[in-house]
Amino acid sequence: MPQDRLASLRDRFGGAALHPLTLTVSPGRAGTLFLCAWLQENCPGQAIVTHEGVSHRVARPGTFFRPFDEAAMQEALAHDPLYEWLGELLGQAAEQPVVETGHYAISAIPIVQAIAPQALRVLLLHRHPVASAGSHAIKGHYRDHHNPAWAIYPTHPRARFPEYQSRWDAMTPYECELYRWLETTAYGLELAERFPNTPHRVAAAGDLFTSVDTRRELARFFGLEPAADEVVSGRGQNATIDRNRELRPIGEEWRRTTDHTEVVALAESLGYDMDKATIQREAAKYLRPPGVMPLVRRVTGYWHARWWLGKTKKRLLAGSDSS
Repeated sequence: MPQDRLASLRDRFGGAALHPLTLTVSPGRAGTLFLCAWLQENCPGQAIVTHEGVSHRVARPGTFFRPFDEAAMQEALAHDPLYEWLGELLGQAAEQPVVETGHYAISAIPIVQAIAPQALRVLLLHRHPVASAGSHAIKGHYRDHHNPAWAIYPTHPRARFPEYQSRWDAMTPYECELYRWLETTAYGLELAERFPNTPHRVAAAGDLFTSVDTRRELARFFGLEPAADEVVSGRGQNATIDRNRELRPIGEEWRRTTDHTEVVALAESLGYDMDKATIQREAAKYLRPPGVMPLVRRVTGYWHARWWLGKTKKRLLAGSDSS
């Protein structure tokens, strides 16, 4: 009979006196890298703080999305790398607090709750859906990158919004990212409903960047005490770069944002303005930049040539270092 890995982890950690173990739910590009850097700078030595300390190949947040029943948990734990990582993660929490700010661990949260509910804490970081979708779409998500290990699809057996199947083939990458924002953000809120005794916080990415009170409150939620004199180096702030806007800009599809009524309803419940003017303003950051030079760079293949030269330079430097 195959090993019951869920029971094995419960035996090891279910009754253990663990430190707080915080996992983060977000659609990505919602201040998670900035939060990691801020904690490392302002709470040094107090916890193991990582950002995407587990890869999507190991955690497979898309494949194992919303594993609330035991069969889904056992399916996820049958993936050897995930099982081994969870053992390491819980072992770390036996030594000191652990904070994972990245979004690849989202599907591990119900499993950790089933194993060691005494340790788990959950943070939901959210962002305006247009900004979230635009920032991912220009990086090639759901266009060049389709890996189901991280990408969530409405055909997933545990998708919360399967009605998107009927419109999926007509949706642009930007709209697909609106859907992923919807699934992940709704999931973060759902966790608080399903596990009411698990400490849970909800924070907006905008507040994380602008409010020292928000940052300090979150640190204390994680079980940490920030230094009296705050350090904000800006490390971890991922700016939108023109290369991505020029190579894979979003277009007029931003006008269809309000067609996705589920997205609008959830966004408004979180306090986001979803009127046309606001959507247009948010979308403008991800359109192709105006002017002649973006067109010249696109026609001449400038960005591809620059990428190739950069890779070649790194390869040559690596070769000279090893010689």
